[in-house]
Amino acid sequence: MHVRAWFLVIILLSSFGSWANEDIQVDRIEVHPATGMARLVVFSPAKGISDTESALEFLSRQGSMFGIEDSESELRVTNTFVDRLGHRHTALAQTYRGVPVLGGLLRLHEGSDGRVHAVNGLFIPGIDLDPTPTVPSAKARTAAFNILADEISVFDLPWLETNAPTLMVLRMNLARGVPGRDHLVWEIEVSDGAAIREILYLDAHHGKIIDRVSGIHTIFRQIHQRFLDNTLWREGDDFPFTGSDAQNNAEVNELILGSLDIHTLFANLSDGDFLSWNGNHAAMHSIQNFVYDDCPNAFWNGSTTNFCIGMVADDIVSHEWTHAYTMSTHALFYRVQPGAINEAYSDIFGEIADRLNGRGSDEPDVRRTDGGCPSTDSSLRWQIGEDSVFGTFRDMWNPACFGDPTRVSDGRYACGEDDSGGVHTNSGIPNHAFTLATDGGGFNATEISGIGLTRSAHIWWRAMSVYQVPTTDFPDHADLIELACEDLIGADLTDLETGDISPDRISAAHCIEIAKVMTAVEMRLPPDQCAFEPLLAPSPPSIPESRVIFSEDFSTDPFSGDRAWSVSNVGVYDEYDPRDWAWVDTPPEGSAGDGAAFAIDSVFIGDCIPGSDDQSGVMYLDSPPVTILETGREAFLVFDHYVATEGMWDGGLVEISVEGRPFLELPLSSFLFNPYSLILKNTSDGNDNPLAGRWAFTGSDGGSVRGSWGQSQVSLDGIAAPGETVVIRFAFGVDGCNGLDGWYLDRVQLIEDGPPPRQGSGRSGG
Repeated sequence: MHVRAWFLVIILLSSFGSWANEDIQVDRIEVHPATGMARLVVFSPAKGISDTESALEFLSRQGSMFGIEDSESELRVTNTFVDRLGHRHTALAQTYRGVPVLGGLLRLHEGSDGRVHAVNGLFIPGIDLDPTPTVPSAKARTAAFNILADEISVFDLPWLETNAPTLMVLRMNLARGVPGRDHLVWEIEVSDGAAIREILYLDAHHGKIIDRVSGIHTIFRQIHQRFLDNTLWREGDDFPFTGSDAQNNAEVNELILGSLDIHTLFANLSDGDFLSWNGNHAAMHSIQNFVYDDCPNAFWNGSTTNFCIGMVADDIVSHEWTHAYTMSTHALFYRVQPGAINEAYSDIFGEIADRLNGRGSDEPDVRRTDGGCPSTDSSLRWQIGEDSVFGTFRDMWNPACFGDPTRVSDGRYACGEDDSGGVHTNSGIPNHAFTLATDGGGFNATEISGIGLTRSAHIWWRAMSVYQVPTTDFPDHADLIELACEDLIGADLTDLETGDISPDRISAAHCIEIAKVMTAVEMRLPPDQCAFEPLLAPSPPSIPESRVIFSEDFSTDPFSGDRAWSVSNVGVYDEYDPRDWAWVDTPPEGSAGDGAAFAIDSVFIGDCIPGSDDQSGVMYLDSPPVTILETGREAFLVFDHYVATEGMWDGGLVEISVEGRPFLELPLSSFLFNPYSLILKNTSDGNDNPLAGRWAFTGSDGGSVRGSWGQSQVSLDGIAAPGETVVIRFAFGVDGCNGLDGWYLDRVQLIEDGPPPRQGSGRSGG
């Protein structure tokens, strides 16, 4: 545990003295890395919630560990149920001044004795923002539509729809487990009812896009296209289905049976309490022979499961339907570690259904050899997609066989932003954990005794349906799987195939094996190999023995009085609405100053349709004239800035005019630190940005649609000589629509470095 976490635990434990008269004992506290507050507290025993006390009252006395200040105003009860063990569970959603907080969810758990034994989840403390939106919901809805419309073909537009925006508070970086900034946002879903489903978060104060999450869960990737709407079979029709084509007939029948497989599995796991994917008898619509450009594939789109020809295999059908069950239980964010757990749950329950149904290629189904791959093991156990058109494409037993990581420190761990942060790749780790828990084996210097399929399935289902929340990451997953195991010690378990009481029981010894599994796959370790890089590197080198000959920190308006900064702009089309650099007194977080110059890159500006509202153009910010002073000194341009633009379409660069001559771009070779990031797309790519095809600062930080502050350093050697006067120009160009945030400039300096030459020695050598 980190020092900060230990310190917090000491503080939290010290606060329990005032509750000693309530017979409260805290056995365990786990701290959330993004909030610094508790994410799991296990009481043994705690005072139960009586008929005269509510969950809110309990948390008003004991919620400070989570950062709760006023449970009555900050929490609302959304669900209470009693499970088959007689345990009562209460879900409480977080609000801030009446606005829902995305991901803010606590679960309070009482044992059959009526005592609270655990509270877990995420409460986001310290929110401080204006809960009143200044961007109208209708404007945000239009902006979200335009973002998606720009990415798809005109043919798709008639099917694209947006839902009514929902106002909420979003804290950035929760899924990554690091601190982030709070935003009031509009959540807007844009969908075609089939293969397009994107959830966008637009800042409700300034309209910029803050985050974006895919709502399509595919086996491989997100696909955008429409689905066929033609009913072939419905409940009560003759079975098997027969049509005109043998392959289509077989796939339709497999979808009918596969939907029943997963329905039955979850019904048996829940002792008949959770029926269909929403737990309440929802219709299960599947689309066979789904036609679009990137077949073969399969995915869940929020309302139907969809399959290309060749992708209707029993484990794939159950995989996609498990995404639906996930949406209705722990609703894991489809990004980085929560998204990897999301994918793993679909593999896990898809493979369980496959092993139980007796159809397809399942034999031999025997324990695999430690470290064995499908190419060397004859067993088909834990292989994904063996009956698909691809054949096996993922191995849960040894994920490395298909290039996926087996533990968190594995070099195969996906660190990039592709595939929503590597959700299909990094799912190998929770997949591996489940197979080790079930079958046992030796891994990472750990010998594990398997607990069997029935026990492990019940543990994972309990974590899924009772404990896990949308932000559950790998460390949370380890904690909550272990807690679910402890709950089930000695309890009746239902048979996965029949729903009858199983002879299997879970013991404390089984939970020890589960803990060993989590250690073996390093579920609680951070992926230190994934040092997510900002666009602008931090920690610039110093320039020794320097003298500042010009400095501007933008602490006050640079366009007022005799400051001599100037602005201009040029548009491409007649409809261009002139925009200039502006001065702002609230620069993005991390700025060293009280103000900044700002060039906007807004999602709300333009439609990229020339003659309509194409806002392609460039904005210029020119410094006052500055004279390079002494011979023998090298001149440097140094500036602090923040970049978050539509990558490779919009961006900024720096130009210089010497002695009144035309402006020329400072070349990439002159940059000593934090040079331009990429070349902007060219006009041949459809980029109408006047800076198209040139090196520029463009894009945003890795793993984010935001930027962060950094410093660029440029040598003017060979560009400007002593005695010459220069003007520095910052040019920011955009294409006709879409954007992220923009370009902010803070401290701009011209520096002369190095001492003047020594005089009078007269010696030519030594």
